[in-house]
Amino acid sequence: MQTNNKMAVAPVGKLIWQMSIPPLISMFLQYSYNLIDSAFVARLSENALTAVSLSFPITTLMNAASIWIGVGVNVLIAGYLGQKKQDEANTTVTHGLLLAFGIGALLNLLSFLIMKPYFRAFTNNEEIYQLSIAYMGVCSFMQIPNMVHIAIQKMIQATGNMIAPMWFQIAGVGSILYSIPS
Repeated sequence: MQTNNKMAVAPVGKLIWQMSIPPLISMFLQYSYNLIDSAFVARLSENALTAVSLSFPITTLMNAASIWIGVGVNVLIAGYLGQKKQDEANTTVTHGLLLAFGIGALLNLLSFLIMKPYFRAFTNNEEIYQLSIAYMGVCSFMQIPNMVHIAIQKMIQATGNMIAPMWFQIAGVGSILYSIPS
């Protein structure tokens, strides 16, 4: 059974609310990860918090690249779906996932190449340096799944479903909060 595209038939005012609030919540949750990291590592030591702070510019650039790919793919898919070109939309999904994986792998490699000189430029404290390398190593390793995850979220949003991607973020933040020891 074919259903109507809600973006073609629903009132614009209602669509703005339905389609803007869930992404706002998702973006808030996405950026809360760094706050949660900071709160958790601050319990360990001041040096651990400094290491996370030094890593923030790199992780922000990696996250920005993830969103860049996701939004680009989102626009293409939504455009094709609006033109009723399902095959092109499907091809864009495939290419978008491959691109997200490839760019994620490239960012992973680049961050491993630059992290040592980057952190050496900002600290002479050996403990902060080692903690920064350890933290950034995890962030770099997780860049590929993060890139693919964000691309999938944006692909789902391109179909007009704004609720499922929001729940992805809620589940991610919830699992992190649950895993933090009290």
